[in-house]
Amino acid sequence: MKIIAFDPFISKEIAEKLNIQLVELDNLYADSDYITFHIPLTEETKNLISAKQIPLLKKGVRILNCAGEVL
Repeated sequence: MKIIAFDPFISKEIAEKLNIQLVELDNLYADSDYITFHIPLTEETKNLISAKQIPLLKKGVRILNCAGEVL
């Protein structure tokens, strides 16, 4: 399985050690079969998936909200 992620707080070196490819959000939306969210709801994370992002999503994508709040 290839793992891609958007995380503005993790360094490229740490991501590489974990075998994760860091990408921009638009690439994550377009290339992911599954998207999981593990983040708290804040002003910065609110609406990460909204009507604006729906057209960018890969057909058949599955979205899992592991954060416990509606993003």
